[in-house]
Amino acid sequence: MQKDVREQSLTNINKQNFPVSVADMYDYKGTTTKHELSVPLPQSYIDQVLKSFISEIQSRDSESPIILDIAAGRGETSKYILDNLPSAKILVNDISAAALHSVTEQPHKMLPILHSADQMPYANGSVDFVHCKDAIMHFPNLERFFNELHRVVKHDGLCVVTYNPRSKSEYYKYAYGAMSAVKIDNFAQYLHDILQLSAIADSGVPVRFGPPFFKISEEDVKHAVQGKFTIIEEKNWSPSQEESKLDWYPGQINRKVVILKRI
Repeated sequence: MQKDVREQSLTNINKQNFPVSVADMYDYKGTTTKHELSVPLPQSYIDQVLKSFISEIQSRDSESPIILDIAAGRGETSKYILDNLPSAKILVNDISAAALHSVTEQPHKMLPILHSADQMPYANGSVDFVHCKDAIMHFPNLERFFNELHRVVKHDGLCVVTYNPRSKSEYYKYAYGAMSAVKIDNFAQYLHDILQLSAIADSGVPVRFGPPFFKISEEDVKHAVQGKFTIIEEKNWSPSQEESKLDWYPGQINRKVVILKRI
């Protein structure tokens, strides 16, 4: 089936009128993923989220805290955290091996580890703190993610999760050629489109595309953490006016921040 989709795509590139470039993080060359770009770390995020997260860690007097940074990409946020918590050890996670290959600084302090968000290779209760920025709307199953998070985080461990809420009744993918979201019917359609784009990449044309957006709301998050985490605080963080002009944040001003304590 995969072969049929690829052959059809290669035959119908012009008919399908697929653009060859999408302003997003991933660059496919055949079957190899190159994490060519990464979302910059906004100063507004540092001021509104990271500084208070770091202050809370410092207040707990943990001698060498283990911090899991989920969906960390090339580790920009991980590096900022480590710069302010030099005694910490950061587990830098992403599903892109190419992205993690960019994590080369302080190899004994920043450890790149490849895994999905719902299958973590860590022992029970082995993580002190967790940071996860703007990623859970890309996870197909929130319950599995928070179940796994509950397993690996220590009792009373602190987690900061930020996300961009989407309509509960819709699925999205990035529009080809722009960082805007367009509606799709289901995840199967997204996978079909990815196979088509990969087929174009196999022909030698560089193609970029982004992860899917799954339906998510504040109620979905509250339901997924119930019985596992206590919600300490909920708030918004907003990119500055200048940051909102960047392709990374078009029309997406307010994002949700949930601070959780492991039960």
